[in-house]
Amino acid sequence: KDRVAEQLITNESLPRDPTMVMCKRSYLYAAAAAAISFLSHGSVAEEEEYDMVKQIMFIRADDNRLFRPFPTKLTHDHREKEDSACKGNLPKVLAYLTNPDSPTQLKGQAAELLSLCTNYHPENREKIGSSEGVITSLVSMIQNGLQQIHHDDQAEAFMHLDTFARAAEAIWILTYNSPSNHKAFVDAGAIEILASYLLETGAHKNDGKVCLHKGQQVGGSGRTPCHHARMWAGAALQNLAADYCDGTCWFEWNNASKTALVPHSEEKRGREITISAAKERETIASIDGLMEELVSMACAMSTKEKPSPEHPWPSHAVMGRDDGMPSLVPWAAIGVLKNLALSDELRHDLAYGMAYRCVCDAWASKDWLEAEKARDALHHMGRQEDCEDEHMPREGAEL
Repeated sequence: KDRVAEQLITNESLPRDPTMVMCKRSYLYAAAAAAISFLSHGSVAEEEEYDMVKQIMFIRADDNRLFRPFPTKLTHDHREKEDSACKGNLPKVLAYLTNPDSPTQLKGQAAELLSLCTNYHPENREKIGSSEGVITSLVSMIQNGLQQIHHDDQAEAFMHLDTFARAAEAIWILTYNSPSNHKAFVDAGAIEILASYLLETGAHKNDGKVCLHKGQQVGGSGRTPCHHARMWAGAALQNLAADYCDGTCWFEWNNASKTALVPHSEEKRGREITISAAKERETIASIDGLMEELVSMACAMSTKEKPSPEHPWPSHAVMGRDDGMPSLVPWAAIGVLKNLALSDELRHDLAYGMAYRCVCDAWASKDWLEAEKARDALHHMGRQEDCEDEHMPREGAEL
């Protein structure tokens, strides 16, 4: 596998940018491993194989951000081509994902393609989510990843954690503003599995030791795909805990006493909740130890003036370079807390406990993703002004 990947990566036709090389090495190693696994187990159907690695690189179009809130124009244009993995060849991608005999690596590649095809594409979100076996296959992938986190073999641990991360990212984007997908993931047990992963790899239950397990280390560097998977597990829980108003809900307080949060009344904003996740938030809050773990994850945020190799900002993080670093995780946990604070019965404890303290600290982050999640969480807690006073007192405010 190493030889195959190295042979491919040293091809002079490939870009020589170091970041791209690292990204391609990851893809090609997985592709080589998948091909060898497929052939050795005699699982290949008697039809031409589909090169998903090539399609991932084509659709990404050199956009190797770990977190992509929106696609680039080039990504949009590439995925609209008739023969792309998002259109004419989408059935092949779905077949790799849902086929129980597909190697783990190929399932992970298929999940990544589905994320690329779905971001800012509601039609694909519904089409993919309603395709037979997609929801259950993605949930099965995170369940399998959860079962493999203690694996002693580094290659196996890396593969399963990488696949978990890709599947969790797909759950994150497929859940967004889709009543049918949201319900299907909840019914399939996605919340409980994602929560179990965060607890099993977190500080509350295991002192964070699982992410330091020798099988999780990448070349002894301290980097681990464990954190990449934790980020997407948190992000997926965030969307499963969110209310939607035919899109993102923007909430405002109904009066100066802040007795209730209601959808924003501003023109062109959704004013009615079309997906309520009140029950899902109740489920999340009821899982033993999860609230404490989410707060612990949020509190791990360390504001830095500038990103560094040891502390990349999540909004600047790049695949193959930053995806093993723990600084990727806090924003996702803050996003979950933000949505949990929508529930009246959870808000007080969040607003007047350690969650507020850590979220308020995150509000001062120089990274827009961390700061934005923190700002919205503080707003839902009803304490945005309090935190602003702490960081930059308004005129007339007591110091």
